[in-house]
Parts: sequence; C-alpha cells; structure tokens
Amino acid sequence: MAEAPRPPMGDRLKQALLTVAICALGLVGLELYVDRIDWGVSDSWYRLQEDEGQVLFGCQNYTPVVFTPQPAEGVTRILALGGSTTFGFPEHPRGEQPEAHSYGFVGVVEASLQAAWPDRYEVINLGINGGGSTDSLRLMRKAVDWGADVLVLYDGHNEFMGVPASFPASLWRFALFRRFAVLGPRVQSAPGAVGPAAYGGAAQREAIVALFERNTRAILELAVDAGMKVVVSTQAANLAGFDPNWDIEGLDSADEAFARGDWRQAADLDALPFRAPSELNTVLRELAQDLGVVLVDAEAALGPEPGNEDFYDWVHPRPDAALTLGTATLQGLVEAEVLPSMPQAVPAPLTQDQAAEAELRTARAWLTWSCVRSHDPAWRLAQAERSAQAVLALREDPEAEAILLVAQALDGGPTPELTPELRERLSSLHRCIGELF
Repeated sequence: MAEAPRPPMGDRLKQALLTVAICALGLVGLELYVDRIDWGVSDSWYRLQEDEGQVLFGCQNYTPVVFTPQPAEGVTRILALGGSTTFGFPEHPRGEQPEAHSYGFVGVVEASLQAAWPDRYEVINLGINGGGSTDSLRLMRKAVDWGADVLVLYDGHNEFMGVPASFPASLWRFALFRRFAVLGPRVQSAPGAVGPAAYGGAAQREAIVALFERNTRAILELAVDAGMKVVVSTQAANLAGFDPNWDIEGLDSADEAFARGDWRQAADLDALPFRAPSELNTVLRELAQDLGVVLVDAEAALGPEPGNEDFYDWVHPRPDAALTLGTATLQGLVEAEVLPSMPQAVPAPLTQDQAAEAELRTARAWLTWSCVRSHDPAWRLAQAERSAQAVLALREDPEAEAILLVAQALDGGPTPELTPELRERLSSLHRCIGELF
C-alpha cells in the first residue's frame, strides 16, 4: 500500500507553530482566569456572597460582615483590607450572625468615628484571618464596585505562610503555578526544628517579597484609580522575647542574632516568619511614596523593640497596642483629608467574655509553641501561664486552669490530674502534651 504523501516541510512547520501558539494562548488564558476571575478559595476559609441589596463577607466560622452594595447618601465608606490583624484576631467572636462591630485596631477606628460623628462614616472590615496580599487583591477587585471613598490597608504578615517547602523562584509570580505549587509538601512544625529555610532559600524569599510588592501596588493603584483616598500601614510585631524557629540557609544565624538581642535581625532571618520581615515594610514605605498615598508607620508607633506586653503572640495587638495603632490610623485619615479633625481614640468594644476567649486562644497557642522549640520552652510556657491567668481573672474556666497545670508540668512539675475531656483537648494541641499522660 502506498504511503500517503507527507505535507511539505513549510506546512509542517506552520502546523507546529500553530500548535505552539494555541498552547501558549491557552496557558495565557488559564493564567488570566486563575489570576483575575476564578475565586479559587474554599468557603471554609473565606467567602463572598453578593445578593440583591446585600453583600456578605465571612471568614472561617467567625461572625460575618454584611453591608449594602453602595453606602447611604452622605456616608463616607471606609474599606479595611489585610490579614488577621485587620480582621481582629483573636478577639473577633465566632458565630453565624453578622457582627455589628469590628475588633482590634480597625475596631478602634470604627468606635472613634462613631463617637465623634455618629452615622457619618461606615467602616467595612474585609480582613482575612490567615490571608495574604493575593487574597486582599482578590477582594479589592470586587470592592471597587462598592462605592468606597477610602482604603485602609494593613497587610504583609502572612506572605510566607502556606508556602511550599520548595519551589522554583522564577515561577512564583504566576498564579497558575501557585495554584498547583501549594498542593505540594508544606513545612511541618517539629520539636527543636532549626535548619534550612522553610520555603527554600534566599531566591524563594526574594520571589515572595516581589509578589507582595506587585500585589500591593495593584491594590493601591485600583484604589487610586477608583478615586479612593488611601492610607497604607507598615507592619508592627513583637520583636523581643520570641525566638525564631528556622534559619535561612547560608545566612547569619537567626538564633545568634536573637541571642545577642538583635531582635530585628532575628525576625528578618527567621525562615518561617510570623512577623513581617523588614523587606516588606521597606516595600510598603516605597510604594506609599511612589504612589503619593498616606503612610502610617505602625512599626514606629509601637517603638523599635515592642515586646509581648503589646501583643497576644507575635503580631496580634492587645487592646492597648490596638489603641495605639488605631490612633495612628486615625491620624493617617486626617492627613489624607478623610476626617476634618483628629477625634478622640476610643477602645474597640469588647465584652468580658470576648476578652477571656482571646486570652484562652492565646494560652493554647503559647502552650503549643513551647513544644515546637523543645530546647528552649521556658519563655513560651511563661506566656501560656500569663494568658491562662488573664482568663481566670475574667471568669472561671476549667481549660485555663488545666493549661496552667500542663505548663507547670512541661516545666518540670508534676503530671496533672485532668478530666478525660480536658486531657484529650490539650493533647490535641501537640504530641509533647499527650506524652505527659
């Protein structure tokens, strides 16, 4: 049987080029879809529901925010974007019913404006517990249609969280790549884990910072183009007393910097940063200057070496520090000519039970983290005891009492006698607690 004649070389080359072009266009289309259109987030983390006459934004199982698509006539709408500090963790309560108040520093802003100018300003808190700049940008693309006059952005603490243990730095900028890369192995906390960077190395770190810069620039430009006045803030964090967990391979040791009291260097070299490294604050300062928006220097507002008296943990401000950050934000709103004058800063509304729940969550966290660095747990155990005692000062609480006993046992004290329920609950925090019983 005679073979069918092969197409001329020129035709075969054209077909190959056409195939390559179609594949390239397909990849570009997928990238644009994933980056610009697809929501791509599980409702169990955060969700946005836009029904006729109402917008609902909810995060995990915490009380959601509900607002109208457009502000009422004569009302100045202020959007707050960012991660858990903006969200108001750990004070933000759980529940399905919409909450009338914000917490943390955003709650200070909201309460202060309501006290000074009732019903003239509307603060919509779109902070995402555990969210990063990619999440804030995703929301901002929706929010430009909601008639906001002002954007307050406090973002940057979660850029390194949820990053895979290893990835090609050159591909990190692509949303399509990140969608699949995060399905890979993550870093797992382990007792005494000190070693190579959690996210690879210096090249990966630069890629993460570069993505933060691109996302934040896009957020700010969207706001400016929509006619919003913008207040962007640097990130404040607990630098003293909370030792780093991993070192960046090939660089000066974070542990050594911590030991000599160089808190900022230790935080910068921590390869699993819970505190935004100084590169991100540099990016925020440069973007504010480049785009001509107001900068609130939250890092400076709490001083050069803030400690745990200002924070529940490493980044979430306690009420006094939230009042400081809220005051600085109000001053930024005055500078941006959003407010006619500086109002008296009013603490965010917080019930006694909400304060107790915040301290209880904090006590659990410190107890867990005392296990993660088993060779140096004393300071963290002391913080767990401090928060547990704060709970007991507010209410009777069997779990807080149990945390005190477990912390003492982990510090060399006797094994506590706990109910099976409390033993199971605390043992689930970390295996080193379960090994006590």
